[in-house]
Amino acid sequence: MPTARILFYAINGTGLGHLSRLLAIARQARELLACQGVESDFHFLTTSEAAETAWDFPVYKLPSKTVAVGPAVSARQHASRCKLMISNIVAGIRPDLLVMDTQPQGAYQEFVFLRDYAKATLFIDRRKDREQAAGKIHQSHLALYDRILVPDEPANAAFYPIPRELEARRRFIGPVSGMRPNACLAVDAVRRVFGAAEGQRLIYISAGGGGDREAEHHLNQLLDVAAADPANLCIVGYGPLFRGQRRYTRNTIALAETEAWRYFRGWDAAFSAGGYNSYQELLAAGVPTCFFAQQKGMDRQDERLAEGAAKGWHSVLAGFDPHLIQDALQQLLDPDRSQAIRDRLAQRPLAGGALRGAVELLELQAFAAPNSLDAAALYPAARTLSNWLSDRSRPVLATAPAFAKVWQWRAWLMKTCVPPIGRFDEADQARLLWQTGKAADDDRLDDEMLWAVWITTLCDNLAFEPGFMRKLLARLFKACPPDRPFHSIRGLLDQLGHHFDPTTQATILRALLSFENPRTCLAALNQLLAAADQEPPHLWDFLQPASWPIQS
Repeated sequence: MPTARILFYAINGTGLGHLSRLLAIARQARELLACQGVESDFHFLTTSEAAETAWDFPVYKLPSKTVAVGPAVSARQHASRCKLMISNIVAGIRPDLLVMDTQPQGAYQEFVFLRDYAKATLFIDRRKDREQAAGKIHQSHLALYDRILVPDEPANAAFYPIPRELEARRRFIGPVSGMRPNACLAVDAVRRVFGAAEGQRLIYISAGGGGDREAEHHLNQLLDVAAADPANLCIVGYGPLFRGQRRYTRNTIALAETEAWRYFRGWDAAFSAGGYNSYQELLAAGVPTCFFAQQKGMDRQDERLAEGAAKGWHSVLAGFDPHLIQDALQQLLDPDRSQAIRDRLAQRPLAGGALRGAVELLELQAFAAPNSLDAAALYPAARTLSNWLSDRSRPVLATAPAFAKVWQWRAWLMKTCVPPIGRFDEADQARLLWQTGKAADDDRLDDEMLWAVWITTLCDNLAFEPGFMRKLLARLFKACPPDRPFHSIRGLLDQLGHHFDPTTQATILRALLSFENPRTCLAALNQLLAAADQEPPHLWDFLQPASWPIQS
């Protein structure tokens, strides 16, 4: 089976942004690979003290400088040890693609020694302090990468200085967020999860990943004000890096889940640090939020918050004095002001950078390892996945199975029922639309995709292997008129479900395969359905097609 081997290297200390950003891209890339039946051999190498957030990937954890460096171990000793371990890990994996985030030189100036172990390299160039971004070390190392992805919009190119000769390697992919709208809980469901009383407001309070040295102090200051009102139920996102004392009171709930964004739709208001991921997720969920900036080495949270406030997306906390916090909370809870924020956020483009980053990453992977995947097939799948993940298709897909399983059924249907020229045209059109910044033509899923959702769900309900069902469907399709035969067969199988329970349906469909002639197979199904309207079906022996009450 084809395999794509990629190593993601996330350098983190007191924050979680680098690892979270790479995880969001990696998970989308894994989904796209599954659409092609390609195994994702993905690995994470990280210095983050919250490596458990990458629970669904193999993780190689190194101690961060924040934890390791001290009186007993100097920064030089720590760097020397880590260089050796990192070199051995990368040399052992020998990835097709090595992905770095934020620091192109590596945490210990080691990237120049690592690149020869990978077939290709990719750099995620997130916004950072301008002096560091324009510095000699940063600029000189950009040339070592085959592709550079910027999780921002092209309009902000001035924040990302780059040598002119490298501009062709750079792609702006838009903001990256791990939030998946179709996986978010509805407001009523969130209130049930946290046991909110009728009329009680849900107030979310967070210091981002929780590793900032002022996190505990700032959270307590915010809680002192917000939790003083029993009408507020305060949900505190302590973050996986938080090491302080958590508070537990009647109207305070500690939340330590790594995917807290699933509940964001239920918040009436929020206070949060302005770290990259917290910021993107709260805006994407449409939560009226008052952000505050933490002092980080490279991440200019203050600039991010000033730009968002100027667009009316949120407010910025002026200070941690109780009176300032109370004023900010009253403004967030004011119905007119909160609705104005929600309206502006509803007009904000969706943060689709994770999916776009995944396509760019896999396109480079296909170039580095030509036998690993079909690059052209990425674009139709990515365009449909973009809709699948959005609220636009949520009513249709509220109980839908995994996207990759559905897409594999759609691919089979296209191969079975659509002439090759049509499939090629679709791939070319999808590539063009994707590269011109259009994720999809409209808000709908196409007929073939909706049929694939239906047949995948049917197979799951009947516990059928795809191979069996495809063999039966191919036989039935051959007996139907050539114009969209899958609609005709869906109608017949829906009727079958109306007449019989799932166990009997499964028995009938297995028996149908004994009719080798396609026309006979389809005729047997039609006559069986007609007969089911006339006499009790429980009297029939479905294991013996010859005994069915149908005419030969």
